[in-house]
Amino acid sequence: IRLGFFLTLCGFRDIFSDLNLLLTVGGSLTDGGFRLLLLMFAGVTLGGLGTAYGALLGSLIAGIFIQMSTLLIPGDMKNVGALLALIIILLVRPQGLLGRPDRIG
Repeated sequence: IRLGFFLTLCGFRDIFSDLNLLLTVGGSLTDGGFRLLLLMFAGVTLGGLGTAYGALLGSLIAGIFIQMSTLLIPGDMKNVGALLALIIILLVRPQGLLGRPDRIG
């Protein structure tokens, strides 16, 4: 019975958040979740998979790069800054900033 109540609350939350998006933006975005998921993946991978502090540090770095990249490039392409930081750091340190260089497998 608790799981059903939890799922009902999640459904209501989703309805109200979509209603808020509809009223503020003027329409529903079909790819909004994908953009957010891509940036979350970039932050967690940047910090290092498997470490909570790495995910926090990577997300902070990704957020700073997103906001600061609008100084150099147009606002429509601001997510490119975080993905560019991800590519550069993973080329230098493939396990992420706080990840351990253990080999799995």
